Amino acid sequence: MFASESHQVFVVKFVVLEEGDGGDGGFDVPGIGLFALFVAVESEALTETFSVIGRKGLPAEKVAQQAAQQVDDYLDSGAPVGPHLADQLLLPMALTGGGVYRTSRVTSHTETQMALIPAFLPVEFDVSEGEQAAAIRVDV
Repeated sequence: MFASESHQVFVVKFVVLEEGDGGDGGFDVPGIGLFALFVAVESEALTETFSVIGRKGLPAEKVAQQAAQQVDDYLDSGAPVGPHLADQLLLPMALTGGGVYRTSRVTSHTETQMALIPAFLPVEFDVSEGEQAAAIRVDV
């Protein structure tokens, strides 16, 4: 764990799966030692999580670097909502009256949700991209 301003960053779980061991999920892992790294960034208002799944031929150091880069990008953005939570907030906000939030990055999942939800609900989305973050407005 280390602290960064008002955030605390924890490595939540580092899972190493050896070939054929079944792992926690009960499945056989092909190849040599695959692993996953899960990181949580806690602040006063929320906990944002990040994960990187290893693959054959990708050294553990690279997986850790990828996770660290995700965390750095999130913290550098100054946005309270990470890229993987942003798409999940759209539907509840559309159902409960709308609002605005800032996210570190608009992903293809978020774009897909913003295209799909108006097919079922009378809602509009507006994205204002900034240099390091984006504001998403949900208008009902």
